[in-house]
Amino acid sequence: MKHRRTVAVVAISLAICLTFTGCWDGRELNTISLVAGVGVDAAKGKSGITMTVQVGKTGQTNNGKEKESPTSKYLNYQKSGDTELGIIRELTHETSRRLFFGHNQFIIFGKQEAEKGIKPQLDFFLRDQETRLDVWLLTSDTTAGEILNTESDLSPIPAMDLAQLIANQKANSESVETDILDFTSKMESEGTSPVIGLVKIDRTTKKPKFLLSGMAAFKQDKMVGEMSEPETRGYLWTMNKIHSGTVDVKVGNSGSSLEILEGSGKISPKLDKNNHVSVSIKITAKLGIREMTDLENVAFPKAGMLLQTACEETIQKRVQACFQKSQVYGTDIYGIGKMIDEKNPKQWDSMKNNWEQIYKKIKPSITVQVQVSDPGQINQFKK
Repeated sequence: MKHRRTVAVVAISLAICLTFTGCWDGRELNTISLVAGVGVDAAKGKSGITMTVQVGKTGQTNNGKEKESPTSKYLNYQKSGDTELGIIRELTHETSRRLFFGHNQFIIFGKQEAEKGIKPQLDFFLRDQETRLDVWLLTSDTTAGEILNTESDLSPIPAMDLAQLIANQKANSESVETDILDFTSKMESEGTSPVIGLVKIDRTTKKPKFLLSGMAAFKQDKMVGEMSEPETRGYLWTMNKIHSGTVDVKVGNSGSSLEILEGSGKISPKLDKNNHVSVSIKITAKLGIREMTDLENVAFPKAGMLLQTACEETIQKRVQACFQKSQVYGTDIYGIGKMIDEKNPKQWDSMKNNWEQIYKKIKPSITVQVQVSDPGQINQFKK
């Protein structure tokens, strides 16, 4: 009896497997092109946008017989129009495969388009069922089309090279990671402004390569300025988003590099009875010595104190420089206004219409505490 029951279970399982052999909404890979990266630029000489869509090449052409040229592993489709959906539909005249955005890695906005405002261009990606809200956003100091047409030695597909660069940025903490959801939530929120990473092309080498460093500051959906790498590091310290990286300092003629082992930051606004805004920024860090010159003969306690002071001054300057730059742009990238609104909603109602002018007058109190806890290890080699 037990044997018959086992046979019946196996038979039913096989029947289910043979009946449901695929997903009801499945698509054959030879009918779609996987989008790896998207670029959006202002259209030249007319209104509208120019959209660049990069897809990886498959092993066969649309007719399934002839091999693709081995010289390039990707295709860029580029077209201008008034809307992204309209452009995508127009691209169906150039490829027999449907563009699939489910695996898109990022959206790059050219500088000119970013300065005009990117909210209209995000609408399609927010509404479409295939697109994801965790797609990274980037800006470029050139056009997005130029970025997606730049090949490097590191990857045969520019979009994949850039996507890996974004993933690795945590090791340096000199750029920001912003996706569609994060950007739109800050864009629509009162008292805070978004930032997104800045990508450039380094042409000093024989083969051009991407540089992901610094960030672009926005006022609502319009780019209003750029932050350098040190200023971006100051922002990350303040926002408690330091994951790794180094702090390079100079003590006299000695150049030293210290690894960030731990780091935290906190920004706290306060209101007095006259609604005067004060802001305190507290940074703590634990660092380890990884390279040191001209201080080898100085005992570690003394060398550690010298490096500690130098690191505190360096971090403080970066935090201060970023805050001041944001005031020049008149954009509250820290969300100070939002924090005031959450704690003091009535006072915020009387301040929000004049918040930009109030924000520009804030003089933050910045406190940095550094602990140099790891002197590193020097291996002595005997001849």
